[in-house]
Amino acid sequence: MAHLKQTFKSNIITIGVINKIKYRFENSKLYLKDKLIEFQDYLIFNAISSENLVFVILYQTKTAKDLLFPKDNIYAINSEGEVQWCIGDTISNNIYSAFRLENEDLVIIDALGHNYKIDVTNKTFGFTGMSQ
Repeated sequence: MAHLKQTFKSNIITIGVINKIKYRFENSKLYLKDKLIEFQDYLIFNAISSENLVFVILYQTKTAKDLLFPKDNIYAINSEGEVQWCIGDTISNNIYSAFRLENEDLVIIDALGHNYKIDVTNKTFGFTGMSQ
């Protein structure tokens, strides 16, 4: 699991909303409500939100051209800035490069194009096919 550090921040600029709370991300930092959640060793590639959670997908860079996605690189964070789970708690030892929401389920796509649907509440998953 990535190392987290929390500090307080004000004047957040909106890029998304979770439970009517504005959030944004920049490099390794996720600004949520009055908190700053920083992923020490990783950068945030993308973030999306459901009604109750913000999901982030993390990566590293070796050069400006190379993106390295670490294993178990998706986190769910609640509106209080607390990490609810890491994808490694559900499916471990895989590398994920994209995600999307379908209703309240999170669909993640691994480096080989396999799609998995995650029931976020119950932390269960199922294989749903290949990306086109």
